[in-house]
Amino acid sequence: GKKKLVRPLIISKVLLLHDLRVMERKMSPLTPIHMSLLEDLSKMAISGYTEIRVSAQQCLNLCLEDYISSGRKLMPLFIPYLENNSEVTHEQFKGTLYMMLSPIVTTTMIRNWGIMKEVLPILVKADHSEKSTILNLISHLHNTIQRMYDTFSINFEVSDSCLPVAVSLDSAITKAEEEEAILKLKESNTNRYNLYVKIVEELVDIMEAQHDLTQWRFTEITVKLLAMLIRQDVPYPLKGIQLLVNCLTHDAIAIRKVAIFSVTLILQQLKRTHKRVSIDLNALSPVKINDPLHLTPGEREDNKWLCIMNNEVEDELSWDSNIGIVNKTRYGYYCYPRTSKGYSPVSEQPKLNRTIDEMTEAERLIYQVFMDKEFVEKIISFLSLEEHKGKDHFDTQRTQMFKNLFRNYGSCVVEHFKPHLEKLAVDSQESSQRCASEII
Repeated sequence: GKKKLVRPLIISKVLLLHDLRVMERKMSPLTPIHMSLLEDLSKMAISGYTEIRVSAQQCLNLCLEDYISSGRKLMPLFIPYLENNSEVTHEQFKGTLYMMLSPIVTTTMIRNWGIMKEVLPILVKADHSEKSTILNLISHLHNTIQRMYDTFSINFEVSDSCLPVAVSLDSAITKAEEEEAILKLKESNTNRYNLYVKIVEELVDIMEAQHDLTQWRFTEITVKLLAMLIRQDVPYPLKGIQLLVNCLTHDAIAIRKVAIFSVTLILQQLKRTHKRVSIDLNALSPVKINDPLHLTPGEREDNKWLCIMNNEVEDELSWDSNIGIVNKTRYGYYCYPRTSKGYSPVSEQPKLNRTIDEMTEAERLIYQVFMDKEFVEKIISFLSLEEHKGKDHFDTQRTQMFKNLFRNYGSCVVEHFKPHLEKLAVDSQESSQRCASEII
């Protein structure tokens, strides 16, 4: 018969075209009259009458999509109704939460450090009601923030090669104006970083003040927000590192999972640069490798040099670049990469087994915690527990955390885990042996 489009395909095509039209449309400027109307709608959006509140919220959401910077202008009107204040009614708080769930308002908040500093601590302490509808709204809002959050830059820089080209576009720019612009850019970078640090430190203070968190879910939300704020481009504040490391032994399993994820990222952030060199596969392998991309999977003569034999010494100082130090376990089993690289000798790498004086303050915090025998014993006891009987699997996140830990600090940290590993390895429980394999 004749070719016909299936109805679901037609619907999908129409939706894509509609989204394209919405993205390409031109937004209207925000005038004082429009701002006055938006303020009136925001007041009706928190009305005590349900029908008025719902209609005003729908109308306000449409207006926010049409007027430039409308979400940023209305944010100061929403914040007072989120505070833990007895004068704020249930309807006002609930209506404000619905407005905060608007995509425009949420996007405006998570892309402005000043607004985040005002809103995030308030949301964490917003325990106005014990009703399930309010608690579900708060959880939904936090999940939306974490899902939509983008790690946008804190520090913006203009390269030396780009600056003369930009100046050449306008010959009227003077040298003084150019220097003033560079100074303003540095000041704005500093201000954004200070706001970032204040957000983390304030969330930590709220977390430590247990009287401010009346429910367990707010504690979990706070830890998730702290994990969300970990970045690669700027160092994480010390107060946040201390709190997240201590949460590894928290009583709640959900918080421990977030802490494992967070500590893994922090350890990766603290990783020092390691020197790498190219490896000649044919020089290391006893058998010539003709086609490194098409090989028979499994143990072969050409990949034996990647395996650690029992007769080889285990001291990392004895490793030499001639044998190829490769830490990628996937190399050589199925095939070899096009360009193989390995680590240089240990003598050319950052020093391991350092003293406390040789560490940075952030490294020192983590080191002191993991050198505490009671802490190690407690974290092992939690990790060896069975979460879901018969359904637990090997957790790669835990393995990555220990890998980053041992890589950053060396064998001095491993010594505290050896007695526990020996006990876990001979234990008949599946969870104990899984915990030992995750650490190893």
